[in-house]
Amino acid sequence: MVFLCGQYALAIIIVEFLTLDKDSPLTADGGMFEQEELRKRGGIGIDDVKKVLSKEWTQVLPLFEAAIYSRNFASCPLHKIGSRFWKKS
Repeated sequence: MVFLCGQYALAIIIVEFLTLDKDSPLTADGGMFEQEELRKRGGIGIDDVKKVLSKEWTQVLPLFEAAIYSRNFASCPLHKIGSRFWKKS
C-alpha cells in the first residue's frame, strides 16, 4: 500500500514542479508518475525525476527518496523535519 500523508503528497508535487518541462511525459491522470510505480516505489518516471534532481536539485533528492521509499508515516523523516528543510532547499 502506498504510504499516504501530507508530506508524501507534498514531496510528489514539489518534485513534479521542479522537474517538469515542456517535454515531460505525463500520465493519463496528468502527473509525472504512474500510480503503479508509486506503489512499487520504482519505475521510469521515478528514475527520470531522480536524474534531474541529482543534477539540478541535489538538496531535494534525499527528501524525495525518503518519501518514496518510506513504508509508513513513522519511517518517513519528512514528518520530523517538516517544511523547514523544504524551505532551505
